[in-house]
Amino acid sequence: FKQKTAYEIGVRLVGSEMCIRDSHYLVNPKPIKIFFNENYFETKPFEIHVDDGVFEGFVKNNPISGDLKFSNVTADLLSLFSPEYSEKVKGNIFGEISVKERLGQNEVNLNINLKNGEIANQSFDEFEILADFSEGILDLKNIELIHGENTRLQIEGIYPTLIDSTRLSKVGIKSNFKNIDLKLFTQFTDRFNEDLIGTFSGVFLMKGTTDKTIFELDGSIDNAIYKNMPLGKVKGTAKYANKNLIFDQFTSDWNDNHISGSAILPLDFDLSSPIKSWYPGGKISVKTEGSFRSAVFLSTFISDADSIIGDINVKLNVNGYRDELIRDGEISIKNGSVYTILMDEPLNQISASATLYNNICLLYTSPSPRDGLLSRMPSSA
Repeated sequence: FKQKTAYEIGVRLVGSEMCIRDSHYLVNPKPIKIFFNENYFETKPFEIHVDDGVFEGFVKNNPISGDLKFSNVTADLLSLFSPEYSEKVKGNIFGEISVKERLGQNEVNLNINLKNGEIANQSFDEFEILADFSEGILDLKNIELIHGENTRLQIEGIYPTLIDSTRLSKVGIKSNFKNIDLKLFTQFTDRFNEDLIGTFSGVFLMKGTTDKTIFELDGSIDNAIYKNMPLGKVKGTAKYANKNLIFDQFTSDWNDNHISGSAILPLDFDLSSPIKSWYPGGKISVKTEGSFRSAVFLSTFISDADSIIGDINVKLNVNGYRDELIRDGEISIKNGSVYTILMDEPLNQISASATLYNNICLLYTSPSPRDGLLSRMPSSA
């Protein structure tokens, strides 16, 4: 028979040669012993000094097991394994990660605490992760981020990471947020990455199963800006269930501008759905109204207009299927002024109104329809 040979090597890291990002140094007091062959890999217990911190443990496979301990280890060490994540996580790491195999399944236990750092642009004094992973289920004992006295994030619950449409799994996540930078979430999506700015506070719940998922949100965004349009303080409550995202109410208050409304959007956000998108066959229903001193919702998107001010009132309702939407509403402006880069002086004493009925827009020279019709046109809004 052919004998399988196991090899042993010893590795010593020399500090002056093992410089990682931002001039951090790795040194091991004694050689790291590694045993391996074509089917097996094992490190004997090792100890590595990273600046003033210590990283120690062991790893092996067949079956897989390991234990890694951190004490005051810079998160820049991650650049040795994943440059992408090392840019998103900064701070000093304390704690332990253990891996083992039980009944053919890998189990991972995390007890990690990061101090004085930043994750995905959100600064923190402490960031704790207590979690177990087994059989495709992530059990979040506690995820907590604290920055000063006014910023906090806390998440706990159960989340299935291996989602199979043929196998139902329960979901249960509860999270609380206080003054968390929206960039912590939006940087992972192309849709809102650079468009939505602000700090979020509120409660987010996820429950149900992977095929009938329920989301509940009750929160607010301070200093909200969307595509350079200031929205001030945005508040709202929402719930997703049965292929519908329902906003019971939402409001926006910025200076003398106020918006309120409600909406029902047919969407498929169930975790088992392969594509999170519009749900075919569902009807859209959106009701909004607002009173404004400054029509930033127009001037932001009109390149020649610096600002439009006056007593402005708007109502807009949208109903129907996505390809058969019916729009109704009205807009009026009194004592209006338009400031434009095309003229040195503003246009003053503007009074006008428009009515939108069944996608037909009627424009008037004053708020009263009897005072002069300007035009009649179909709406494409």
